[in-house]
Amino acid sequence: MSKVGRINKDRYYLEIAKAVALRSPCVRARYGAIIVKHDAIVSTGYNGPVRGGINCYEVGECIKDILNLPHGKAYDLCPAVHAEENCVSGDTLIMNGDGSIEEARKINSRLLTIDLDSLKES
Repeated sequence: MSKVGRINKDRYYLEIAKAVALRSPCVRARYGAIIVKHDAIVSTGYNGPVRGGINCYEVGECIKDILNLPHGKAYDLCPAVHAEENCVSGDTLIMNGDGSIEEARKINSRLLTIDLDSLKES
């Protein structure tokens, strides 16, 4: 029996995130995100407006393109939220003690940080 080539798990999950990105209604850039826990996908998300908001493609143009703004700037003009934000949307972090916004940001950062070197495309 011949061996079948398999992609590694990191590549597998990256390809799923790319498929999730295809749901993005953004006319400028499409991103997908997934959360994996113990080898099971627990959540997915893509960049786009908050639930119930107007999709960019319904307007027809991106305000940032109209204003000739570079990627990574003027997020306040964009009605969309990031894929990773949509991925955790609806989840709740509850903690007691003297927590602060900064600690919550650190937790969020750790939840969303992965080893990108292992996911670089060949």
